[in-house]
Amino acid sequence: MPQLNDFKCFGRLGRDPELRTTNSGASVVDFSLAITKSKKVNGQWQEKTTWVDVNIWGNSSNRVMEKCKKGTEVFVQGYLDMDQWNDQNTGKKRTKHKITAFSVSPISNIREGKQQQQDGGGQMDAGEYAQQRSGEYSDRPFPKKKEEEDKPFNLDDLPF
Repeated sequence: MPQLNDFKCFGRLGRDPELRTTNSGASVVDFSLAITKSKKVNGQWQEKTTWVDVNIWGNSSNRVMEKCKKGTEVFVQGYLDMDQWNDQNTGKKRTKHKITAFSVSPISNIREGKQQQQDGGGQMDAGEYAQQRSGEYSDRPFPKKKEEEDKPFNLDDLPF
């Protein structure tokens, strides 16, 4: 069975990105990402924030250092990864999940692109960007095609 390890989200940097270089000379930037979800409970909006550690390698890491700082809204694409190590104090095996990103896009750049689009540029807003990149919709449902509106759904059409 095929497996999918794909991570996409919007969030804010929880700390300034930190650049480090490996022994082989590769650049890697680490930062924490705050992903906040809002939902209504008993008529009141409540927020829950999940913190995720993110790293990005190579030339993309340099762009993150130039464009992002603590509080910057970003759209992150990557995959779920896991670090493993032995605790120096206890000797026990430890693990930590993280996101290894291959793309980190500041949302302000995407929003500015929306203005450029209105002025004749080719950029798109954050929702359109996420929709194009992930194949999912943001906060707007896809419009139905006219031929789909009146077509009844038939369970026999399902392949399973």
